[in-house]
Amino acid sequence: MKKSTKKTHKKKVVHKKKELEEVLPVSKKDVKRVIELTKKQVVGVVLGIAFLIILFLIIFNQQSGDKGDVVAKVNDEVITQQELDKTFEQLAQQNPTITKEMVLNQTIMRYLILSEAKAKDIVVADEEVNSYIKNLESSFKQDLAPVLEQLGVTLEELQEQVKEQLMITQLLIVEASVEDVSITDEDLKKFYREAKDSLMVGERVEASHILVETEDEAKAIVAKLKAGADFAELAAERSIDPSAKTNKGNLGFFERGQMVKEFEDVAFALDLRVVSEPVKSEFGYHVIKVYKKESPKQLAFDEVKDNIKQVLLEQRQQEVLASYIEKLREKAQIKIF
Repeated sequence: MKKSTKKTHKKKVVHKKKELEEVLPVSKKDVKRVIELTKKQVVGVVLGIAFLIILFLIIFNQQSGDKGDVVAKVNDEVITQQELDKTFEQLAQQNPTITKEMVLNQTIMRYLILSEAKAKDIVVADEEVNSYIKNLESSFKQDLAPVLEQLGVTLEELQEQVKEQLMITQLLIVEASVEDVSITDEDLKKFYREAKDSLMVGERVEASHILVETEDEAKAIVAKLKAGADFAELAAERSIDPSAKTNKGNLGFFERGQMVKEFEDVAFALDLRVVSEPVKSEFGYHVIKVYKKESPKQLAFDEVKDNIKQVLLEQRQQEVLASYIEKLREKAQIKIF
């Protein structure tokens, strides 16, 4: 996923994923992921998700002392209607398709896993917690203090929630281990054969960009590039795209329909290695340079086999985790009212 040209929550990015034909027994979701991974359009959003989860958990736990109708009990833990409603309200803002039943099940699951982590004496050092919080601030380029103050949450409460989340993560990493699982070449080829008709990429280009706030800044950058300045160096130095520090402006390959229209129109029309004039979008002003253009094609097995292997490993992990969580549910005392 490319930043600053594809739309995501509070990130300067617009990404419209294509619908693929259903291919059985391989799921549509898995096929789409193979294509996305192959196009190198996946970025780590774990920190962002974790940040939202942590804030949600803080809000959720703040409600735990409030009175309200009990909707569920997990061993000695009580979940009230007020807690469920508040949690649902927070998560629905991020995912409108979520239901209260899904939120309740996720909450029960969290209680079960956290309880097991505590029972197994999983320890998270204060240094890990503080490092995690610093990484959050660094990733979002935002001091968490005003956010916490607005929520009425102390740093100590945040640290406790992060510690619990890291305990859960550590436990699941151990329980979801699939190091002993063997993915054979035949497994990979079988997946490819079943999904082959959907493993297509359309016309695409490989491009870099430099994103700035004003047209004057963009014009100055164009002038420097035409005078011989290095595009990658300028992108790392001047671009406000959050990913520019690491990718130096390179967005990799992308197809039509994946970028905001203003950006896309210029990128697909631009001649190779020619610097564009400033391109205005809702995110600012882009200076674009295209390095490669490719016609539509079917992805070869060798191009996707490593990604297929990762997908199959993730499938096995999900199976292992589902079995583990089901065992936790079976031995726990859970009542839903």
